[in-house]
Amino acid sequence: MSESKITAELRVKSCVVSRFPKPPKRVSPYWNERDTEEVWEVKADGVWTPEKPYPVSLHFTTYPGHPVIPPFGKIKITIEAV
Repeated sequence: MSESKITAELRVKSCVVSRFPKPPKRVSPYWNERDTEEVWEVKADGVWTPEKPYPVSLHFTTYPGHPVIPPFGKIKITIEAV
């Protein structure tokens, strides 16, 4: 029987704060920067475990209005079959 849960440590490769929605390429006088909000985009990669060195990567975005602590260094994720 295979494991139903596995945990991996990943190294954060980038953590970017950007505007949502993105500003238009040509800014009109009617566009208002206050109508945008910040989103976090995080990318990380690593391997599942030293015993199972399969590569894994993670890319997630937190949408406007959802505060988040920016991850630096390593993060730990757990995947579980339900």
